Amino acid sequence: MKRPPFTKLIECIPQTIALRSGVMIPVRGRMEAKHFWNMFTSEEYSSFIPYLARLKGPELLLVDCGAAIGMFSLFIEHVRRLDLVPWQRTRYVLIEPASYNLRRLRRNIGANVPEENFKILQGLAGERSGEVDFYESRLFRWGSNRFRKMSVLDRKTRRKFVDIAEHLDRHPCLLKVDIEGAEFGLLEEYRDALERVDAFTVEWHEAFGNVDQAEKLLETAGLKLVKRITPGGRKVDFYLRDESR
Repeated sequence: MKRPPFTKLIECIPQTIALRSGVMIPVRGRMEAKHFWNMFTSEEYSSFIPYLARLKGPELLLVDCGAAIGMFSLFIEHVRRLDLVPWQRTRYVLIEPASYNLRRLRRNIGANVPEENFKILQGLAGERSGEVDFYESRLFRWGSNRFRKMSVLDRKTRRKFVDIAEHLDRHPCLLKVDIEGAEFGLLEEYRDALERVDAFTVEWHEAFGNVDQAEKLLETAGLKLVKRITPGGRKVDFYLRDESR
């Protein structure tokens, strides 16, 4: 499906896009519209599907760190409903610190996934315990983070960490990480838990850490890079457990 010739005005109108899988995607504003078309219709994210299909079992566990409004989890739900992957059900653990995103996330996931199949937690992924300052951005809500303000309108608050190891409790398990630069600390903190992860996808924020060193941690944990995409200039990698080891 190719992106229709939306005008800037149409992209700013709130709308809900109904996919043939039955998944409903609410889109609010141009940034969300762009993100939707990149994820659901481009060849980049669809190139992950053959690797997702290698995750065998009746149920997939997706731990979505930095879930935002749920686009990636809904992409997984869409792919599953189209029978492009072998599992019959996905159980979701969605972790998101930003209050604005959290409200949208609850509505979006609740409208598409049975209540017994998902858990939404407000908090930060990265460390196992404690809390830290968090900058919630009004203008760049998907860029809210623990390191820096995105604008003078950002609100400084405190957020607790969620121990993701408590949720890595079944296989196959896909761990998705998009946490605005905290991915490097997360890999250091959870290096002992990565053996419970069968697939890992991450958006790298290279200003905050060394990707080469992080990749060595993943390799040591038995996770092998199988696909790299660059949607909108971002670097998003997909890793699978190396069964040859």
